[in-house]
Amino acid sequence: MDEKRLAGERLLGSWLNLSSTVWNRRRVSGMTFNEVLVCGLLKRRKDTEPDKFYIATELCVETGLFKSQMNKLINSMEEKGLVTRLRSEKDRRFVYIKLTGEGEMRYLKEHEGIMLMLDRLVDAVGTDCANDCADLVNKVTDGLKKIKDN
Repeated sequence: MDEKRLAGERLLGSWLNLSSTVWNRRRVSGMTFNEVLVCGLLKRRKDTEPDKFYIATELCVETGLFKSQMNKLINSMEEKGLVTRLRSEKDRRFVYIKLTGEGEMRYLKEHEGIMLMLDRLVDAVGTDCANDCADLVNKVTDGLKKIKDN
C-alpha cells in the first residue's frame, strides 16, 4: 500500500475510532447527534444575535443535512418540545426555528456532559496536545470542505 493510501486508511480508522467512542458508547445519551448539533447552533445564535433566528435552509447549510432530513429532524424536535416554529410577521413565507426553554435546558445538560468528558481528555493528553489536535481536526475538516465544493 502506498503512503497516500496508508495515510487515508489511518485517517479513516482514527475518525471511526473517535466517532464510536463518543457516540456509540453513549457519551451523549439524551439527544441524537443531529439534535445536539441543531440545538447548539440555535443556542449560539440566541446568545450572539438574540433577535435573529435560523430558517431551515440555513440550518441545512450549517449542518450539511438535506432539506428532507432537516424537515424530519425539526418535526421530531418540535414533537419533543426542543424547538418551535415561528412564522415571520414581515414575510409570511419565512418560518423561523427557535430553541424552546426545554430544548435549551436539555442541550445545556448534554453540552455539560460532553465538556466534562473533554476536561478529562485535556487532563490526560495536556493542553498543548489538545490544542494541536483541534488545529489538525479543523485543517482536515477545511480540506474535506474544499474537496466537497469541487
